[in-house]
Amino acid sequence: MTTERFDTPAHALDRALEEQRAGRPGQAVGILAQLVRAFPGYTPAYVMLGGLQVTLGRLDDAVRTLGVALLQDERSAAAYSNLGNAHRLAGRLDEAILCLRRALQLEREGPHPQSPAIRCNHASALDAAGRREEAAALYKEAIRLFPDSDQPLLGLAEMLGRAGNLAAAISLTRQAVRVADEKLAPLLGLSQLYRRAGWFAAALDTTERALSLDSSNPRALFDHGLNCLALGRTDEALRRLDEAKTLMPRLPGIELWRGRALLAAGRARDAARIFIALIRETPGDAGPYLGLGQALRTEGKLDDALKCFAQALDRDPALLPAEKHRVETLLVKGDHAGAWPAYARLMDAHGSGEAGGPGGDAEEPFRALPPWCGEPLEGATLVVDARLPLIDAILFARFLPALAEGAAEGAGRLEVRTTPALAPLFARLPGVAAVRVRAGAFDAGTLRYSLAALPGDFRIRPDGLAPWQPYLGLPTAGDPSDGAPPGDDPAPCAGRLRVAVQGRRLRDRAKGWFADADALERGPETDWTLDGDGCAVGSPVELLALLDGFDALISPDHPLAHLAAAAGKPVLVALTDDGSRPVHWVWPRDRADSAWYPTARIRRSAPSLPNANADFDLDTDVRGWLATLRKDGRR
Repeated sequence: MTTERFDTPAHALDRALEEQRAGRPGQAVGILAQLVRAFPGYTPAYVMLGGLQVTLGRLDDAVRTLGVALLQDERSAAAYSNLGNAHRLAGRLDEAILCLRRALQLEREGPHPQSPAIRCNHASALDAAGRREEAAALYKEAIRLFPDSDQPLLGLAEMLGRAGNLAAAISLTRQAVRVADEKLAPLLGLSQLYRRAGWFAAALDTTERALSLDSSNPRALFDHGLNCLALGRTDEALRRLDEAKTLMPRLPGIELWRGRALLAAGRARDAARIFIALIRETPGDAGPYLGLGQALRTEGKLDDALKCFAQALDRDPALLPAEKHRVETLLVKGDHAGAWPAYARLMDAHGSGEAGGPGGDAEEPFRALPPWCGEPLEGATLVVDARLPLIDAILFARFLPALAEGAAEGAGRLEVRTTPALAPLFARLPGVAAVRVRAGAFDAGTLRYSLAALPGDFRIRPDGLAPWQPYLGLPTAGDPSDGAPPGDDPAPCAGRLRVAVQGRRLRDRAKGWFADADALERGPETDWTLDGDGCAVGSPVELLALLDGFDALISPDHPLAHLAAAAGKPVLVALTDDGSRPVHWVWPRDRADSAWYPTARIRRSAPSLPNANADFDLDTDVRGWLATLRKDGRR
């Protein structure tokens, strides 16, 4: 396209702007490059060309182009603003702030505010430099001056979201959706915030709305795929990600997430090929090493998986998922000496995994307590920090009664600090004098301890566990917050073996397991609230209450299976080792039972792994297990 096709330079500039708004910045740059050659004194073309070069990442070209614009018009606020953006993206924050301060000064000297862009660019540079209060003030000024613009709303929302204030970020982004002329970008920003907050259904609804505006937008398809993946809809996630890749093959992150989706779909080898290609292409990135390690662990190649997790951590030491998978792989290998100290550090860094976990001023009273190092308490109070992920909390709760007994022998007192959801679980354990969900005030002489540190401090090994004693009792029917004594198993209907079954795959096959209606009765799990995988949903105590009236449970690896085993119920855990669902390290790869849960039996369905049988044998295995329970007198 040549400039002779346009009536005036302004007409060419308008056509370049149309191309930019249509998502074709390359075409816009071509128009502007020819325009500045034909009209070298036309400053607005240099300003816009420099801005587009910034957008395309051509920062050195942008600096040169915008330098020409400022030589022609040293009072161009837009040129200073675009130049400041180029310096900011290049990491030259001092130069960026100087340019953007000058742009804002020139704009304020004009007869009226012209655009929110200058304030937003300046605020972004201040935010990058850590001057967040000044940045927030500029965003708020832009929101006041330009109430119909979504740009300052989205800028402030992004800053607050990165600081962890998701509620405020979501509120601002919703406002941006309402005022925006082009709603696609704010809708995608809102979807990402919903996903970070764990509101996956709302995120999915938002990207469906975005796709109704533009069904072929690759970024909307990509984001929709991520939301489907978060909800366990792996087939749809893969389809959407493939569509996005077809439309924009170099879309940032697309291949990494396709690999993760393939892993979630149980296609570990296909996922591994993608991760290997990404490692060759971008050897400095941590994400592909993490994904490859997960795929290798799925195939039982534990030493190779550990090397990949180490490579990921070398590239990003703060990558908590890599450390989590590394620790879990050490535990699967049986390297408890190496795993437990790392596990304690991981839990200390990760907290409870919930909003409001460890950190902030509220932590100071607890952190200020002297640590317990195993000495006799001699009348002191020991506060145990048990803010752990749910399955880990269930597993390590077994040690608290013995710890409380030891405290009592020294005339001490044991308290537990945990999250509100876990508080009823720990309150029902023998010897726990009190449960705290907030730090509060502490008496003199109080000591602190972490439940996550206990396995390492006491050198816990599966073959060295204390004799088995069920430690979680079932709630009474009248009040689910009250508990029966540990190991007390409320008697279900006499004469029948009542078995609860959860998990979509298992429930679909369960009819053939209960042919003898006089002897076996499948539980009324249709009354339960189930997730998309057909597994029970609820708080720990609500899940434990579901077991009331059942003799046994058949389940995939799920918190309910751990709760049932901790309560002494017979549990058959049917595992799928294809990578589609993470398998907890507590279930050994080479055995059909677990020292941690003696009443559990393990069933693996991936033939390539030790202790694995073909899936079609599951029916025979379950019937045999049920017959054994019947013979042993469970019912």
